[in-house]
Amino acid sequence: MRKPFESDYIPCAKFYLPLSQTFCMKWKFALLFLFYSTYIFPQRSISLSLKKGNTYFHQIHSESETYQKNNGKTEKYSMEVKARVSYKVQGIRKGDFYLKTKYEDMGISITKADGTENKMSSDDPSHDVMSHFFHELCKNPFYITLSPYGEIKQVEGIENLVNKCVQNLGLPIEKMNEIADKVINAYGEKAFKGNFEIITLIYPTNVVHMNDEWSTQTQLFSSQMNGSMKNSFQWIGESEHNLMLSGKSEFSPLYDGTSKDAHAMSGSSVMAISLDKKTGWIQSLTVSQNLRIGQKEDPNYSFTKIKTSYSSH
Repeated sequence: MRKPFESDYIPCAKFYLPLSQTFCMKWKFALLFLFYSTYIFPQRSISLSLKKGNTYFHQIHSESETYQKNNGKTEKYSMEVKARVSYKVQGIRKGDFYLKTKYEDMGISITKADGTENKMSSDDPSHDVMSHFFHELCKNPFYITLSPYGEIKQVEGIENLVNKCVQNLGLPIEKMNEIADKVINAYGEKAFKGNFEIITLIYPTNVVHMNDEWSTQTQLFSSQMNGSMKNSFQWIGESEHNLMLSGKSEFSPLYDGTSKDAHAMSGSSVMAISLDKKTGWIQSLTVSQNLRIGQKEDPNYSFTKIKTSYSSH
């Protein structure tokens, strides 16, 4: 019987494995491909992994300029919004996070074209009615159920909270009802879901490679505007502690009969996102938006440019 030549073997530790040269090349190529797939083109799941009992935060700062036409008359104003929101993980149910959510502080400043400024802040409840309302709102929590992929599945208690806060203002019933209706349209359960999914519905539902793209979709509602927001995101980089994503969105009108007075909404946005590698929580996020409500030829129309930043501190 022929003795095998040295070239028929591949060294492996202290043993020799008889392999043909063809199989040897395939084996080496497979290892090389595995190395490059793992280290040159990394893949991972990107999702929320929050811990029960921990509290997480969003520090929000938004600046906007609006050009608005009412019955043919055009005016301009700017607005600055600041808020701090806490989310305590009360429990984890079937993989979803049950969060005790609370506005810690909030304030709005509106400046008209003539320089007139109107400030409302939860820190100064005696200043005006809305400051008093913000102060009351920051006293009590509400609850949301959030999936690992950022979908807000349920919002509980925020409308009851709004009504309770309005009752504490000590105003005539007609005025309280008017304020409650306006605030619920801006901060109610449906409005909260749409507004906050702008920054939470950003995670892929599958494992992704570096530079992969994925898409999500949410809806924005209020008495003044209805719209659908289609988003696309991409994993573009990482550091020792963070993952970097980029995102862009397109707003399109939504006609579903939910609000007969709502105007068509359209626009776009771009996002830069940094996530904590361990928890998936937003470390920083900036979003720049252009938003149109109605058509230019309509008697009522507005165009708004908004830049908003979010941080975990």
